[in-house]
Amino acid sequence: MKKSFLRGILGLAAAAVLSGGVAGDVGAAEPIRIGSPLLLSGHGAFVGGAEKNTIEMMRDEVNAAGGINGRPLEFIFYDTEAKPDVAVRLIKRLIQKDKVTAILGISASWVALPIIPIVEKAGVPTIIPASTDAIVVPVRKFVFKTPAGDGVVVDKLLQHMKANGISKIALVTTQDGYGSGGHDQFIKQSPNYGVKVVFEDRFT
Repeated sequence: MKKSFLRGILGLAAAAVLSGGVAGDVGAAEPIRIGSPLLLSGHGAFVGGAEKNTIEMMRDEVNAAGGINGRPLEFIFYDTEAKPDVAVRLIKRLIQKDKVTAILGISASWVALPIIPIVEKAGVPTIIPASTDAIVVPVRKFVFKTPAGDGVVVDKLLQHMKANGISKIALVTTQDGYGSGGHDQFIKQSPNYGVKVVFEDRFT
């Protein structure tokens, strides 16, 4: 996670550097402001908490080394509460009020999908640490993600099943971006590994 987030932070900050960063003392230069709306309460809050800790650790490491082109990184954290409507409101606030250079956040796939049209329209580079392929398919101009895609994850799971002689499975998935992506890939790939889905159901 540390290396992935470091690449994300440096990549997002590159926009400010290319536009003409201020060299000099990191304590005196204008900070590069990055919005970070994470899942810090509600379902899956342990994920957002770990992401926040990692971002803060990498921010401190980068700033201690002089920042980016002499400019310190400043992260603005908000809690999405695992709710898409809250995430949409926070993304608009980060863009319109906080005037962030970029966004690194949105911990869950079902929360990520509704914010994509907003950041694309605003032209704000955004890296999302959520996994569903729908985040980057079709290819977006300003939206990227760090985890492996649904197809890669399901392929590895099916390889494991085949190696352990598992040929029949029940498939129960959520009715959101994350669950739908995994479901569709299982249905698509399972015949290639001799794995038969004998029961499937979906829940909210």
